[in-house]
Amino acid sequence: EYVQMKKMIDDGVIGQPLMIDERHYNQTQPEEYDSRRSIIETAIHEIDLDHWLVNDDYANIRVFAPRQTRHAQNKDIKDPQIVMMETKSGINIYLQVFVRCQYGYDIKCDVVGEEGVLELPTVPQVATRLNAQHSTA
Repeated sequence: EYVQMKKMIDDGVIGQPLMIDERHYNQTQPEEYDSRRSIIETAIHEIDLDHWLVNDDYANIRVFAPRQTRHAQNKDIKDPQIVMMETKSGINIYLQVFVRCQYGYDIKCDVVGEEGVLELPTVPQVATRLNAQHSTA
């Protein structure tokens, strides 16, 4: 689906991308899967993917730690985490990383453009919100 999203972005279907809202959740991880690993082994997938998706490099990346889940095995584990990225052209990316969410594996990616939104679906088709319509490609 990401290849389809990239083609639609490159073809200008939603105009210029402005923002990306995404999440990467896993059901659980062992105690040794610490805060650092959440970034370098989980968030890295979206970090690598996003600059390819929008043909842009990063200018800034910041990581925030909201309130810790009670499912973290010790107080030093920061889970969930928020990764805020800004590309050189000004696209803002908001990534939620939550590797102990309990309910299962969940990936989300919405690309907000000037004229519409592309949604990575839970079903195997990209959804488009454009011209007062919601459709799947």
